[in-house]
Amino acid sequence: SRRRHTRYISVTGVQTCALPIFASRVAFRSGRPADALALARAAAGTPDATDAVRLNLMSIAFSTGDFDTAASVAMELAETATDPAIREIAQLQQLLLSSSLDGPLEPAAQTFLAVAASRRKEGHRHYEGIALVNAAVIFRAIGSTSQARTAA
Repeated sequence: SRRRHTRYISVTGVQTCALPIFASRVAFRSGRPADALALARAAAGTPDATDAVRLNLMSIAFSTGDFDTAASVAMELAETATDPAIREIAQLQQLLLSSSLDGPLEPAAQTFLAVAASRRKEGHRHYEGIALVNAAVIFRAIGSTSQARTAA
């Protein structure tokens, strides 16, 4: 039941958000976006909610179409995250949200290409891939199919 999954658990006397954050990812991948968002919110509301937990909420909120929550969490993380990588991801989320609403698209796509190149050099293939997909989506939106194919 949802109630069972939204509680945090205690491991050696310390409350943790590990179960709800994991459950939120499983729910999303299982095609249950409302449950995924509820679970991500539950994880972010626990006493030990880290920047990574809030990053998960930002990601799930964006992926489920809750752009207000995604923007709010991105703004918070861009300012307060202690990990520079999480701060950068939050800043890129802000860029993605603003460019999709009314911001310039070409510079946003170029930013994602530059981030992808940096992640490639660092060996972070997962984040490189995410940046390339974002660039490809933006290039496709502006009608540059050749650049979209190259990025993808």
